Amino acid sequence: MRTSESWIAAVFFVMNLAHWLRADFFVPFLKGLKILLLLVINHVKEHFFLSVDNIELQLQH
Repeated sequence: MRTSESWIAAVFFVMNLAHWLRADFFVPFLKGLKILLLLVINHVKEHFFLSVDNIELQLQH
């Protein structure tokens, strides 16, 4: 859980930086960040479902 909390803190930190940075720099940066976030979420979901499958296999044996 600590890793997800630090991710949320990092996202809020970046959002606060948006007020200080110029928008024309920040918009493409945010788009890239969103893509990165989606990739991370997909990876975490796949990892979670794989571990759930492993637990179910262990329970069957």
